[in-house]
Amino acid sequence: MKKERLAFLILLLFLVMATISPTANYPPPIQESMTDETPETSELDADYVIHGNETKFYAVNDKLHQVEFKSENFSELMNKVFSSAEEGIGVLLYNSHFGVLEDLEVCFFNFAVYSKGSWDYNVRNCILRVNKVGVKLDQDDNGTNKSNHFKISGGYVGCDIGIHITANCQNVIIETVNICDSSQHGAGIWIEQAEHTIIRECYFENNPNMDIKVGSEDLQATNTQIEECFFLVKKTAIKIDKSYYTKVEGCMAINDSGDNSTLFIDMTEKAIKLIYSHNYVQNLRNNFFFGSEGMNVEIN
Repeated sequence: MKKERLAFLILLLFLVMATISPTANYPPPIQESMTDETPETSELDADYVIHGNETKFYAVNDKLHQVEFKSENFSELMNKVFSSAEEGIGVLLYNSHFGVLEDLEVCFFNFAVYSKGSWDYNVRNCILRVNKVGVKLDQDDNGTNKSNHFKISGGYVGCDIGIHITANCQNVIIETVNICDSSQHGAGIWIEQAEHTIIRECYFENNPNMDIKVGSEDLQATNTQIEECFFLVKKTAIKIDKSYYTKVEGCMAINDSGDNSTLFIDMTEKAIKLIYSHNYVQNLRNNFFFGSEGMNVEIN
């Protein structure tokens, strides 16, 4: 990075990512003590602080003030840190700008990846399984920054709730992800409160409650596009609650439950404007809310 580097903090075995000064020096080799020239340790109650330069990344034990892991590959370093945790609760990106999480495997956490006010991130080809939430995009604690401009692509997400977007986060793309094995009361993707969300070319299977939920009873999702996805539907493929403008186009959905009450789209009275275009649906019903004038759903 030319003008900034990222320092990542695990808070109570969370990993917190934050920017550090480009003029700071880097930690010494593994097992050497920290010196005065090394970046200061965290004021938070963190287990590790991650520092990096153009050639290497270092995981510094924030209690012992010494390097425990180092690697030229960021993903390899992060997997070493995760494997050292007896229990923990995932990766927290806090108020940081621009980064890539790639080829990580994160399992048995409450949150695999939790962004609070970070933006311009790519999450690529990660395996997030047996977590309560795979990826959560939220605002920071002060409500100042939101988790905008995220792209989640490739890999596998199999958690109680796979991907959860709230706090009106904007411009999120979810693309070519296998989203499977959510819980009986969960969802593959829950767009609770967001603007301009695109779900494209994703594969959904074995989600016993719903594959995608748009909005909630009280919070609104605005401008959601679901394009060219494939669904093997157990109960409901797409539940549309409080929302404004949802487009479902070019999707294929097949009943995988054997129950003739299984739904492709379940649309409540709080949903405003659905564009339904060129979808192939096999042995599934739709529950549309057409509105008092019958114009709330446009079918092409």
